[in-house]
Amino acid sequence: MLIHHELIKSDNPNANLLPVVVLIHGLFGEGKNLKVLSDAISKQYNTLTVDLRNHGHSFHDPSHNYQCMAIDIIKLLDYLNIFSVNLIGHSMGGKVVMQLAQKNTTPQQIKINKLIVLDIAPVKYIERKHDDVFLALNQVIIKGCKTRLEASKIMNQFIESPAIIQFLLKSFDKGSWRFNLNILEHNYEEILNWHEISPSDKEILFLIGANSDYVIPSYKTSIIKQFPLSKAHIIAGADHWVHADRPEQVLKQILRFFDSV
Repeated sequence: MLIHHELIKSDNPNANLLPVVVLIHGLFGEGKNLKVLSDAISKQYNTLTVDLRNHGHSFHDPSHNYQCMAIDIIKLLDYLNIFSVNLIGHSMGGKVVMQLAQKNTTPQQIKINKLIVLDIAPVKYIERKHDDVFLALNQVIIKGCKTRLEASKIMNQFIESPAIIQFLLKSFDKGSWRFNLNILEHNYEEILNWHEISPSDKEILFLIGANSDYVIPSYKTSIIKQFPLSKAHIIAGADHWVHADRPEQVLKQILRFFDSV
């Protein structure tokens, strides 16, 4: 079973000679959340956006961990006959990207060139940042909300940030969530978790929100240990959703990194 995806062909006559850029969303998201990036990148590269399992229009499955999500990406690339890629992942999607950098995870016929990780680190997170979110999402279902307006009124009781509420409501459709709420909540510890990988030889760029606390200085040792060739760039004025907060700055760094030799 393949995950839902959208492949955008570039008008660039040289695009087929370049790696396909695969964009992977974060928790509660879906591929179209990264449209602001994929549309801009597709002027130069062919792009592939995906809905991870238990998200968007992809299949639901009881298992939800980084190994199985990485395998889903590999199966999709194989199906589409894509054998050379650059990867971009935000948050949970960033961990999927880093899992794909693990030796013996990706088949030899698929070449992973460069990786970009948006505001997440290769560490196990202890703080449960989404308990209020899960509570709000469940209450929307319990209260039988049918419209986004009804849902937003319930969610306002549990979530302080209007931006987060609006982001979540993008996945609310006809009285239900497109993501698999029960499975994501059940597997939340797996989403927080991380199994350290052996040192990767991949070039990787971490784009970090200046106002975010997802990548803090104490994580530097873990990052360098697993990704000795890593680089980092802090996006001024951005929080965790760096690509939504500062899309032009993020795009500039993405293209500069991918275009560099």
